[in-house]
Amino acid sequence: MQSEIPSLLGLKIGTVVAGLIGGVASLAFITNLTPKAGFTAVIGGAFCAGYVTPALAEYLSVAGPMENALAFFLGVCGMNLVGGIFKLSDRFKQQPEGTFKELWLLLRPKSKSGPNER
Repeated sequence: MQSEIPSLLGLKIGTVVAGLIGGVASLAFITNLTPKAGFTAVIGGAFCAGYVTPALAEYLSVAGPMENALAFFLGVCGMNLVGGIFKLSDRFKQQPEGTFKELWLLLRPKSKSGPNER
């Protein structure tokens, strides 16, 4: 049962732990947080790392120890990433078409052609 929970949620234990440690480390540099906000930041960083790391690791073609380093980094930055997603959501609400176009240009698959072709 215990080993089934991470599988059920689609998470790797090592990735979540690295993100959790990153979230805890981020608290050393964040001031003026209530205990509730600090706890939320740490948990948010862990889940951000747990769910975003596999996709980003595949996109960046990293594996093994580098994947755990990426998870730690995402854990440290998790609270800011979640905040950015909320800001992006607000912007999308105001300017859906422009926001979508900018995201597409940023995230679209890169072509294998030369640097002058798009």
